[in-house]
Amino acid sequence: MTIVEQGLFVLLFIFSIIFIIRGNKTLRTLGYITIIILFSYVCSIRSMDSADTTEYLNYYIKSANISQLKYGFGRDYYPWIENWYINFCWLCNKFGLNFSQFLFLVAFLFNSISVYSINKIINIKFTNHTKASLMLSGLFIYFANFGFLYSYVVMRGGLSFALFLLVYSFDLEKKYLYEVIAFIAALAFHNFSLVIIPIILLRRFRFKNKYRKVYRNIFLLFFVLLILLSLMRVDIYFTSFFGTLFNTITKGYSAANVYLSDVSFAGGIKKSILLFLIQNIYLLYLYWNEEDNYTYEFLLLLIGGIIAVLINDNAVVRATNYFFVFQLFLYIQYLMKYKLSHSHRLYEMKVNKKFFYNSVIIIMVIPMFTMIYILRYCSII
Repeated sequence: MTIVEQGLFVLLFIFSIIFIIRGNKTLRTLGYITIIILFSYVCSIRSMDSADTTEYLNYYIKSANISQLKYGFGRDYYPWIENWYINFCWLCNKFGLNFSQFLFLVAFLFNSISVYSINKIINIKFTNHTKASLMLSGLFIYFANFGFLYSYVVMRGGLSFALFLLVYSFDLEKKYLYEVIAFIAALAFHNFSLVIIPIILLRRFRFKNKYRKVYRNIFLLFFVLLILLSLMRVDIYFTSFFGTLFNTITKGYSAANVYLSDVSFAGGIKKSILLFLIQNIYLLYLYWNEEDNYTYEFLLLLIGGIIAVLINDNAVVRATNYFFVFQLFLYIQYLMKYKLSHSHRLYEMKVNKKFFYNSVIIIMVIPMFTMIYILRYCSII
């Protein structure tokens, strides 16, 4: 972008933030749409040499020559790409979209579905007491942790991930028909959407609130253990059995065979997962003395951590984001609980220094560290 374009970008972004925080419903909607368009535009003009983009470009070009569409949920065109993603590429080719326009469309769909779903989830969870500033904080955390990754790198996974949030919002609303439709759409774009099933089923369990302290101590023990095992790169001796069992279960399932053919089941961790595991412990610190029960959310974070440490593979580790996204809702829950029970006056903020410092960490420090790491991973900076 030229200097003039960068200046216009910044100006539009600032006005969008003002509209969201201070405007009425119409201006807030306009602010969200503007931010979505700006972010999608940045994604569309990225270098073709950035992570995974070259492969997506090749698949997009090849999809234009398809003579007969395939409608199953397998990977009949290519071993790495779901049929419906290729069908989507074919359709975009028929409409005459070049690859940059296609990138914009995919990013726009991801961003739009994500913003809509997160807004729905926040309003449902917090009984319509949501403040625009909290929604904005939530989106900043979300896009720093997941937005750049799914817009720049794993695009079909991004569409699936955004649809997962929609599935979760419909489950909270008990709109089960819409939930099933959204799940089928997510599965069509990426087979890893199958992890949505256990995540939704776990919501049906009722964890007794009187044992919440016991649960949190167990979670803390496991989170620390996972970090130590990973940092020391200790081989987990039962992983050979675990790997054999996992491959046996997925035998005959083409998508799993492709992804897991070169999977290492040794201990170890990637830097991005380490960031998430450290955040899990930080969240436990925030919620340690809370009276409400958040066992479901922390259990999902633990499951995601175990999968990430046991299966040291890029493709499989990405599936753990379906679990780690619940950090977002715990962060927003923390900020919301304070806002609903305390005054917002500046002089009273000094009384609760713990909240102030934690808010800075949640809204600024954690997202910035994560975003910088992901941007470097994507070869953007």
